[in-house]
Amino acid sequence: MNQLTRKRPSPALVIAMLALFVSLSTSAIGLPGKNNVDKNDLKKGVVKTKNIRANAVKTGKIAPNTVNGSDVLESSLGIVPNANALDGKDGKDVVRWVTFNTDGTTGGSSDGVVSTSRPNDPGGYRAVFDRDITGCAAVAQGGKVDGVSTGNIRETSVVNTAANTIDVATMSSAGGLINGTSTLVVLC
Repeated sequence: MNQLTRKRPSPALVIAMLALFVSLSTSAIGLPGKNNVDKNDLKKGVVKTKNIRANAVKTGKIAPNTVNGSDVLESSLGIVPNANALDGKDGKDVVRWVTFNTDGTTGGSSDGVVSTSRPNDPGGYRAVFDRDITGCAAVAQGGKVDGVSTGNIRETSVVNTAANTIDVATMSSAGGLINGTSTLVVLC
């Protein structure tokens, strides 16, 4: 009988061995696999930028629409192909402008302005363009009356009268038509 008790482990050894096996098995269950961390393995906010190796996060690991302009180092970007073109159009095709002199002649213009005139006297000006401008946005700003910037032009009216023509009317603060310089801008 004395020999039998001698071969049995003591209760302290049994408890120590049990604790060792449990501790080894729970850490293996917590993070299965090698270098594998799932989203539920870490508390939110524990991993900081300094903990991530450079170039460790690839494009496929970033959720869509989560990176914004402040996250991008703009100097790292290359030249955008056709950066000077909008929707396949050159900038000259997108914006057109003309300044009318008081007599209806062109005071200055962008490419694409064919002619200007004053078909209605007073205050009626017309610009003809080299392309269809139907559906384009147009705005006019009044300028000087009789060569003097008096501020008398209070309102301008813009009407697309033909596919390639816009009429501008300049009006005084009293609401009547008045001759004066104005600038028309067309955005297509």
